[in-house]
Amino acid sequence: MHQIPSKDRISEIFGTHQPRWKVLFTEAQQEESLARELSALDVGFYLPLARGDHLTTRFTNRSWQPLIPGLVFVNSSDCQTHALARSQRVRRILPVQDQVQLRADLLDLHQLLALECPLSVSHAAASPLRRGTGQSVRLHCLGVDVFLLTS
Repeated sequence: MHQIPSKDRISEIFGTHQPRWKVLFTEAQQEESLARELSALDVGFYLPLARGDHLTTRFTNRSWQPLIPGLVFVNSSDCQTHALARSQRVRRILPVQDQVQLRADLLDLHQLLALECPLSVSHAAASPLRRGTGQSVRLHCLGVDVFLLTS
């Protein structure tokens, strides 16, 4: 399901002419299913995905997994938001007060993800056990930091 949007799509998703951004907290493991529904409804969303490796007895499986489990960023109108609130996949909707800051944070996060390097996510109040190379993104509305890990 992983797709890194083209620059044109990024400007469309993060553009200022769009409705307001919200953060959707999903039911367990429902991020990708919700993303498919949002896409079918033509609702703008951003689901940051990172490459994950799963070791089996004989080989390593690579897949794309939500970087921040349980979260999908949605750019929707009030009417669309009310419809999403009734979804069985959505637990809670967090309105974002600082739209400009969130757009900047998500663009920074997208650029960090494009490097396809290992990342670590931690709550901003906690001191992570593994600090990265200095490249990091803070999602201000959630109090979450994403760090680029050294190998």
